[in-house]
Order: sequence, then C-alpha cells, then structure tokens
Amino acid sequence: FPINGDKKILDDKYYAHRNIPPLYPLFLAFCFYFGGANMLAYFIPQLIISSVTCLTIYLIAEEIFDRRTALWAGLLMVFYPDLIFWMNYARTETLFVFLLTLGFLLLIKGNSKCNISLICISGFVLGLTCLTRITLIPFLLFIFFWQWMSCRGGEKKGIRIALLMAFVAIVVMLPWAVRNYVLFGKLTVFT
Repeated sequence: FPINGDKKILDDKYYAHRNIPPLYPLFLAFCFYFGGANMLAYFIPQLIISSVTCLTIYLIAEEIFDRRTALWAGLLMVFYPDLIFWMNYARTETLFVFLLTLGFLLLIKGNSKCNISLICISGFVLGLTCLTRITLIPFLLFIFFWQWMSCRGGEKKGIRIALLMAFVAIVVMLPWAVRNYVLFGKLTVFT
C-alpha cells in the first residue's frame, strides 16, 4: 500500500511508519497466529464481535429507554447493512464500532450507578478505540466534558471523575505516542 507520511527505514526489508494505529493489526496478528493464514481466522472473531455489538446496542438502549425500545434497537442493529458488510473484510470498522459501543455502555452504566470503576474502564476502552481508529480522538474532549456535566455530586466531583477518565484514556494511548516519539521525534498518537 502507498505510504503517505513519515516512514523510517529499519533495514532493507522493514520500515516503521505512523499510518495505521496499532490495535487492529495486533488483533489480526492474534487471529492469524491462532487461526492460521486464512480468511476464517479473522472472519469468525469479527462475526462474534459484530454479534456482541448488537448486544451492546441493546444494553445501551435498555439503560437509556426501556426494554421494548432496546429490543427494536438490537434487532435493527442485527440487520444494519454496514455492520454486515464490514464484518466480511479485514478492516477496522468492526472492532472500532464494538469498542466504541462498549465504551459508551460502560460510561452510561457508570454514570447511572455512580460507579467510578466503570467510568475508568470506559476511559480504558475509549483509549483502545482511539488506537483502532484515530477518528475518535477529537471527540474525546466532548466525551470528557459530557462526563463532567452529567456527574451527580457537584461540579468538583464531576471534574475529578472526568480528569480521571481522561488520564486513563491517555495512559492507554501513551505507548503509541512514545513509540512515535522514539522513531520519528514526534510525541503524537495521530497517524
């Protein structure tokens, strides 16, 4: 594939680049290591991930609305064409959508139960989501702001929890940023 951007030649066969965030290639490597070098090695895990994504949509809708609305949301997600289409290809969309919905589910449940652990786990999952596709990174500020504003217990508690969630997400993304700094002299998680 064409490389547009920074690359560093390591030797005559390998080079390092910043074009692709690391989580999906690691996911594929894990699938191919255990499933062999064939299409089923990533298709079956992505099929399972897509199925669990439908369940997370159901749980999000049940938490926000009611069981009937959740059933409709989950059923519509089962037949959502993009989810079905991207599941068949070795592309980041399936893992990205799953991690994004899981992160929001944990965040919503954490807020409704005032559970700081769930909110921190949500920050961890959203950090992993950013390492799958960087398109979420600009929106993290809005998510942290929403967490601050939606927190029960006052403004100071909301700021502390939002900063804790942001800290967890940043710590997850930090190894990629350090790797980019070591190889390219730029401390960034952006590709």
